[in-house]
Amino acid sequence: MVAANYNNKEFLTIVKFGISGIFVTFVAYLAYLMFFSMTSSDFKSVLYSYILAIPLSYHLNCKFVFKKIYSLRSYSWFVFIQLMAMFLNYFILRKLNLYFEYYISAMISYGIVPVVIFLLNKILVFKND
Repeated sequence: MVAANYNNKEFLTIVKFGISGIFVTFVAYLAYLMFFSMTSSDFKSVLYSYILAIPLSYHLNCKFVFKKIYSLRSYSWFVFIQLMAMFLNYFILRKLNLYFEYYISAMISYGIVPVVIFLLNKILVFKND
């Protein structure tokens, strides 16, 4: 019975992460498109989109997904993971932009990176202490 409850709780966490992740990813994707149309720079566009998305994502993860309180330790880990994700996103975009239009590349990259972020957040930031 305990395993069944854990699986339901874990599944609900994944669903909540998906909902908040889709919202934050959509905001970041729109920000990337907006900044790219103004600067034509992959790096600046990714950086600006992450600057907008990180605080929003941390808030939603704390309050909606993992039900944790804000802390400097968790926020520091969160920002570190987001910066790693930003560079991964940038690397993917640089490679994909050689073959696709920037908005297609962004769709692909902004779809892949959140999976990595979820796993790292679950393990390092919002772990059960």
